[in-house]
Amino acid sequence: MRILLPLVLLAAPAMAQDFPLTITHERGETTIPAQPQRVVSIGVHEQDFLYALGVSPVGVHEWWGEMPYATWPWAEDERAALGATPEVLMGWEINMEWVAALEPDLIVASYFSDMTDAEYALLSAIAPVVTAPPGFPAWGAPWQEELRILGQATGTAARAEEIIAGLDAQFAAARAAYPRAFWVLFWGLL
Repeated sequence: MRILLPLVLLAAPAMAQDFPLTITHERGETTIPAQPQRVVSIGVHEQDFLYALGVSPVGVHEWWGEMPYATWPWAEDERAALGATPEVLMGWEINMEWVAALEPDLIVASYFSDMTDAEYALLSAIAPVVTAPPGFPAWGAPWQEELRILGQATGTAARAEEIIAGLDAQFAAARAAYPRAFWVLFWGLL
């Protein structure tokens, strides 16, 4: 036991994300000085990812559907488990006053490619802003990369990797169990 405790203590910093950290995204780099406590999502679905990562946003964007807390059924259990009751921005446009009033320490927009340079600059004056992962077309980043960038920005990168690995394993198991269904589903072959 005496040997294990020092090893665990030495490994703990490696398991945690150190702040400040700099995130590279489609609009450049953003430095986040400390692990965020008041995250505002202005994208159209980032709350789903945040809840899965164990992060309770203080504000989310409702662009369609008028679901309570702008949360669809697939993420409702996670939202409820966190006790998250975010304020909801209605409509498509970004309301800068609404964002500022929530006093965020991080603004995420990993799935909102309609943001203008002027809006990005105004939001960046409020709090650090992280947009979509770099290297993909507008609205085209794979969900894994979107989850990774949100995990990095919120200090939950290890959890993001766990989620990705778990879903990859589920898909692999389904492909192995039903190889013909995979081809029918994705290629339309009989």
